This record gives sequence, C-alpha cells and structure tokens, in this order.
Amino acid sequence: MNRSAIIDKVKVIVTGGCGFIGHHFVEHLIKNTDWDIIVLDKLSYSSCGFERLRDTGLLGNERLSVFPVDLSNKISMV
Repeated sequence: MNRSAIIDKVKVIVTGGCGFIGHHFVEHLIKNTDWDIIVLDKLSYSSCGFERLRDTGLLGNERLSVFPVDLSNKISMV
C-alpha cells in the first residue's frame, strides 16, 4: 500500500494568521504545501480583520479555515 495513502493529511494551526506577517506565512503554506491550514486570530486593529487574506485571494481556498478567537480569554470545557 502507498505510504502517503496511510498517513493523514497534515493540518497546521497558525495563530495571528490575519496579521501582516501571519498572512504572508499562510500564503506561503497554501502555495508550497498541500496542507490544511487553520487560522486562529483575534481580528484586532493590527490584523485589519479578514482584509489581508481577502486581498491575497486566500479566503475562498478550501484548505483554509479561519476562526476569530481571542486566546487570552478563558476556554470553557463543554
């Protein structure tokens, strides 16, 4: 059996992926890998919301998921 068929697809979590440096990193991953990318971002003033990802054409990519999350808040265990 093909080894790549056995291994699950790589998933990467990028925090701050909507910011200036983060969106360049996400763009690099999309262009140079086949990984699924999960972006967690507070979407504060420094990230400009979704604009940077939208401007680079990444928002519609099926391998990219973006979640607005403030990691400084307590996470409830439900």
